[in-house]
Amino acid sequence: DIKTSSGDDIIASSGDDRKNSFDSTSYLLEVPPLPCQSHALAPSQEPLSKLCKINVAGKEYVTTYDCLDKYPDTLLGNPAEREKYFRPDINAYFFNRSRPCFETILAFYQSGRS
Repeated sequence: DIKTSSGDDIIASSGDDRKNSFDSTSYLLEVPPLPCQSHALAPSQEPLSKLCKINVAGKEYVTTYDCLDKYPDTLLGNPAEREKYFRPDINAYFFNRSRPCFETILAFYQSGRS
Protein backbone atom coordinates (compact mmCIF):
# COMPACT_ATOMS: atom_id res chain seq x y z
CA ASP A 1 0.00 0.00 0.00
CA ILE A 2 1.02 3.59 -0.54
CA LYS A 3 0.81 5.86 2.46
CA THR A 4 0.41 9.60 2.52
CA SER A 5 2.66 11.74 4.71
CA SER A 6 -0.02 11.49 7.40
CA GLY A 7 0.05 7.67 7.27
CA ASP A 8 -3.29 7.16 5.47
CA ASP A 9 -3.50 4.35 2.91
CA ILE A 10 -4.02 5.27 -0.73
CA ILE A 11 -5.83 2.66 -2.81
CA ALA A 12 -5.43 2.61 -6.58
CA SER A 13 -8.60 1.42 -8.29
CA SER A 14 -8.59 -0.35 -11.63
CA GLY A 15 -12.32 0.05 -12.02
CA ASP A 16 -13.28 -3.30 -10.46
CA ASP A 17 -12.82 -2.19 -6.83
CA ARG A 18 -9.82 -4.45 -6.28
CA LYS A 19 -7.18 -3.16 -3.88
CA ASN A 20 -3.95 -2.62 -5.81
CA SER A 21 -0.53 -1.60 -4.64
CA PHE A 22 1.12 1.18 -6.55
CA ASP A 23 4.81 1.10 -7.42
CA SER A 24 5.78 4.06 -9.59
CA THR A 25 8.70 2.13 -11.06
CA SER A 26 6.65 -0.73 -12.49
CA TYR A 27 2.93 0.00 -12.43
CA LEU A 28 2.61 -0.05 -16.23
CA LEU A 29 3.46 -3.74 -16.14
CA GLU A 30 0.92 -4.52 -13.40
CA VAL A 31 -2.22 -3.36 -15.20
CA PRO A 32 -4.19 -5.86 -17.30
CA PRO A 33 -2.66 -6.11 -20.78
CA LEU A 34 -4.07 -3.82 -23.42
CA PRO A 35 -4.39 -4.91 -27.08
CA CYS A 36 -0.76 -4.18 -27.97
CA GLN A 37 0.70 -4.29 -24.47
CA SER A 38 0.83 -8.05 -23.91
CA HIS A 39 4.49 -8.04 -24.97
CA ALA A 40 5.32 -5.94 -21.92
CA LEU A 41 4.37 -8.86 -19.69
CA ALA A 42 6.24 -11.45 -21.77
CA PRO A 43 8.83 -9.75 -23.99
CA SER A 44 10.39 -13.08 -24.97
CA GLN A 45 7.26 -13.83 -27.02
CA GLU A 46 7.76 -10.80 -29.31
CA PRO A 47 10.40 -10.81 -32.02
CA LEU A 48 13.14 -8.43 -30.88
CA SER A 49 12.88 -6.45 -34.10
CA LYS A 50 9.32 -5.43 -33.18
CA LEU A 51 10.21 -4.13 -29.72
CA CYS A 52 10.99 -0.45 -29.24
CA LYS A 53 13.04 0.64 -26.22
CA ILE A 54 12.46 4.18 -24.99
CA ASN A 55 14.56 5.66 -22.20
CA VAL A 56 12.93 8.56 -20.36
CA ALA A 57 15.19 10.32 -17.87
CA GLY A 58 17.05 7.09 -17.18
CA LYS A 59 14.10 4.69 -16.97
CA GLU A 60 13.59 2.25 -19.83
CA TYR A 61 10.17 1.48 -21.29
CA VAL A 62 9.45 -1.18 -23.91
CA THR A 63 6.60 -1.18 -26.39
CA THR A 64 6.16 -2.33 -29.98
CA TYR A 65 6.70 -0.28 -33.10
CA ASP A 66 3.18 -1.36 -34.15
CA CYS A 67 1.73 0.52 -31.15
CA LEU A 68 3.64 3.67 -32.04
CA ASP A 69 3.09 3.47 -35.80
CA LYS A 70 -0.69 3.76 -35.36
CA TYR A 71 -0.17 7.49 -34.80
CA PRO A 72 2.11 8.64 -37.67
CA ASP A 73 1.49 12.34 -37.02
CA THR A 74 3.16 12.17 -33.60
CA LEU A 75 6.81 12.25 -32.56
CA LEU A 76 6.92 8.61 -31.49
CA GLY A 77 4.68 7.43 -34.31
CA ASN A 78 6.73 9.01 -37.10
CA PRO A 79 9.88 6.91 -37.77
CA ALA A 80 11.83 9.83 -39.26
CA GLU A 81 11.08 12.12 -36.29
CA ARG A 82 11.60 9.35 -33.73
CA GLU A 83 15.01 8.47 -35.24
CA LYS A 84 16.40 11.88 -34.22
CA TYR A 85 16.24 10.70 -30.60
CA PHE A 86 17.92 7.31 -31.05
CA ARG A 87 21.08 6.82 -28.97
CA PRO A 88 23.22 3.91 -30.20
CA ASP A 89 25.25 3.92 -26.95
CA ILE A 90 22.15 2.84 -24.99
CA ASN A 91 20.36 1.20 -27.94
CA ALA A 92 17.19 3.15 -27.19
CA TYR A 93 15.37 6.37 -27.97
CA PHE A 94 16.24 8.87 -25.25
CA PHE A 95 14.05 11.69 -23.94
CA ASN A 96 15.05 13.80 -20.96
CA ARG A 97 11.47 14.48 -19.94
CA SER A 98 9.04 13.84 -17.08
CA ARG A 99 8.49 10.12 -16.47
CA PRO A 100 4.93 10.43 -15.14
CA CYS A 101 3.94 12.46 -18.19
CA PHE A 102 5.54 9.91 -20.50
CA GLU A 103 3.78 7.02 -18.76
CA THR A 104 0.46 8.72 -19.56
CA ILE A 105 1.51 9.24 -23.19
CA LEU A 106 2.64 5.62 -23.53
CA ALA A 107 -0.64 4.40 -22.03
CA PHE A 108 -2.45 6.39 -24.73
CA TYR A 109 -0.43 4.74 -27.49
CA GLN A 110 -0.94 1.29 -25.98
CA SER A 111 -4.68 1.73 -25.41
CA GLY A 112 -5.36 1.76 -29.13
CA ARG A 113 -7.89 4.58 -28.75
CA SER A 114 -8.12 7.43 -31.23
